[in-house]
Amino acid sequence: MNPSPTAQKLKHVGLDVHAETIAVAIADPAGEVRSYGNIPAHTHALDKLHKRLTGDGSQARYVYEAGPTGFALCRHLRAQGIACDVVSPSLIPKRASDRVKTDRRDALTLARLLRAGELTSIHVPDEADEAIRDLVRCRLAAVEDLRRSSQTTDLSDGRPAVVTPATLDNQSASPKYATLELRRGPAVRSCALAGQSLLVLAQSTPGRIAASGSIFDNTMAARSATVPETYEFVS
Repeated sequence: MNPSPTAQKLKHVGLDVHAETIAVAIADPAGEVRSYGNIPAHTHALDKLHKRLTGDGSQARYVYEAGPTGFALCRHLRAQGIACDVVSPSLIPKRASDRVKTDRRDALTLARLLRAGELTSIHVPDEADEAIRDLVRCRLAAVEDLRRSSQTTDLSDGRPAVVTPATLDNQSASPKYATLELRRGPAVRSCALAGQSLLVLAQSTPGRIAASGSIFDNTMAARSATVPETYEFVS
């Protein structure tokens, strides 16, 4: 359960999370929103930050945008009884004139909106649900790769070759036709090589799809053995 600290001495902390760094901004209860700086993107640095912010007896509430980094930071904070929310980027209020986007500005915006109560948090899945979600997305990406590569290979196979008209030979061919043939020769060879590469991709992609489907079936079977019948997966 995500705890809700009291408004007294509560610091609202906005985090702009990336693979290697986290931009931090702090909004005090009755003060300005200030930038704290950047910290390394791992749980030890986040724990040190929380100790510094709560060293004066105040509490802290964190928020960051959902993204490719997942929900590990949120689960880590909530496991320690620390309030943390994850918001969808599409649900963050934005002004039409606010077009400059930097890590520092994003963190400041999150901290300010969290203090104003204008953010709507999303569901944070547990580790098993997140793993199943990633597996499903991986399979869908493989299916899409197969569709695109198959279509592109069909187009490449149907492309006509450049042939000099039968009524013209090398001696009687006009410079226009001779130049056309010489210029498009390397392009046709490059297209053939690209078609071969796409064909290899199309042949290997079904194996990826079959492997992901097998993993998904095994994972769901193991998951269903540990989840009550009334459990509902949240998409």
